[in-house]
Amino acid sequence: MECEELALSLAREWSKDEDGSDFTRVNGIPLSQAIMRFVYYHFAYALRAVHGIANLLEKERPGQVRAAKQNDLSGGFYGIHGRDLRKEILKLLQPRYGYELIWTENAESVANVAPAPMGGLTRLIKTLVILGVDGCKTAFRKAFDRGAPVNILVPSASDIGYLRPAVVRNVLRAGENVNLSYLFNELNCYLHPRLTHRSLDKYKTPETGKTVRELAGAIAGMKEKTRNRLGDKRFVFRGLPFWPIVENFFNEFFDALAPQYIEFAVLAEEAVKDDVHLVVITTNTMPYHILLTLLGKRHQVPVLHIPHGFSDGIIKDGKLIQGGERNLLNFPFLYDLEVVGLKYNVNLRVKKGIDPKKLILAGIPQYEVQLDDKKSKRTAARKKLGLDPGEEVVAFATERSADRMMNSALLDGFETVRLYKSLISVMERRAGSRLVFKFRVGDELIALTRELAAKSGGKNVLVLAESLQDLLWASDVVMIINSSVGVEALYYDVPVVQIMTPSGMPAIQLEAEGAAIGLYDPQSLPAILDRLRNDPEYREARLTAQREFLDKNLISRTGGAKRMGKIVAEIALAGKNGKPAADFSRVAL
Repeated sequence: MECEELALSLAREWSKDEDGSDFTRVNGIPLSQAIMRFVYYHFAYALRAVHGIANLLEKERPGQVRAAKQNDLSGGFYGIHGRDLRKEILKLLQPRYGYELIWTENAESVANVAPAPMGGLTRLIKTLVILGVDGCKTAFRKAFDRGAPVNILVPSASDIGYLRPAVVRNVLRAGENVNLSYLFNELNCYLHPRLTHRSLDKYKTPETGKTVRELAGAIAGMKEKTRNRLGDKRFVFRGLPFWPIVENFFNEFFDALAPQYIEFAVLAEEAVKDDVHLVVITTNTMPYHILLTLLGKRHQVPVLHIPHGFSDGIIKDGKLIQGGERNLLNFPFLYDLEVVGLKYNVNLRVKKGIDPKKLILAGIPQYEVQLDDKKSKRTAARKKLGLDPGEEVVAFATERSADRMMNSALLDGFETVRLYKSLISVMERRAGSRLVFKFRVGDELIALTRELAAKSGGKNVLVLAESLQDLLWASDVVMIINSSVGVEALYYDVPVVQIMTPSGMPAIQLEAEGAAIGLYDPQSLPAILDRLRNDPEYREARLTAQREFLDKNLISRTGGAKRMGKIVAEIALAGKNGKPAADFSRVAL
């Protein structure tokens, strides 16, 4: 808790001048607010790492420490600094404990697994296709548009994907003049004439270029002020100066990313002013999304947050228990409205201090599936994944590396690997079963888990990084710790097992709500699987409890995509007509 409290305090204060003003404010937009969560996450992770490594050194008192470089903070702007974080901590602690430090640059067993980079010819072909498609759609709209359009803006093509096709189709069907556009195409394009790329390049004019250069000129001053502010006594932890550990983090931000954010803020503001009636974001943590939110609010364009996951939190004895990273009161609620999937989520958000008038209960249409042909879908999915039709398939949706880093309620890396070893050991002795680890693409533990599976013989352990929907159709049981895949599995009518962490308080409370079976010891897993397989009444009772959880928390099990499309279109139309955000709550139904 000490680590989280100090990290939160520093995340709030690092960007403040002597008079309390924010020295990262450019063109009226505070860059510090856009990266506040990342600063908190990085500080909390680094402080916990200092705490853990110092405790280990205190106990062991080694004469020599061998450490391997590992990309444990991959992604975002943790990048360069993340890869050397352990080295910085061990160098910081070396004078106190007097060990010899031997640093190894490569660690093949934990190699990061990521998609191969796109070739130049492929990129060129995709770019030409996208330009052609976008040009045709522009001509089509000019020829066939009737009346003034209702324009909705999202940050990127990825956000279109997170909304899922059914929701996007229903947004566009809500009115003949509803248009949905995105700023970053990420080398994607869509054939629908009213689903378009609003390129930032079109806003690159001599005037905006001059503004970008003037604002970027302030970065050196920000960097120097950061160094001065972070050098004070607040940056002391366990009697050690904390600045050396975070210096590279801020250097990377100011040198590599702040210029990009400044340019985005200037150009995206022109896009928002260019006849936009609603901004939709799918995450409240990413800097570009937060910057676009701030720009929307500046120009009185309503901002709607549609999360692509399940809100976490812990309600115990009617009270909310949460760490700093999950306490919304520690971070600004910047958007005007938020779509909430389940009534349980509404209760969490209200207990976290959010005005219920800003919340719209709409279900999670991204998770909705038709169960009437479940058997044929199961057969097709197993064939696609190379699974035998008759074997027992136990899927385990793992936590992302980034989640383990950010969330103090999750297992750390050592505990995670021990758990994986235990599950593999338990399942390798189980005849007719297959344990399938489902990772996110790029997770650092993919290679290591494959190595562990190979050492066990590898016959009944499979490691996947894609095909989640196929795996949910193919599975007999889905296991989670805190993954929102557990909630998604409820829609597929698959029994869910929740692995209980040492704290006993997982962020997603499916076990506590009766919607999942609690697993407190991996050695107990075979007994749970046996009962689910051999006791039809027990299995049906578990599925009934899961269905009741959904029924209790949803407006309806079906129709979510149509409902969501109507909500988005109505808010956009209200924004076009200049209605204030307070009036939007009428669509909450």
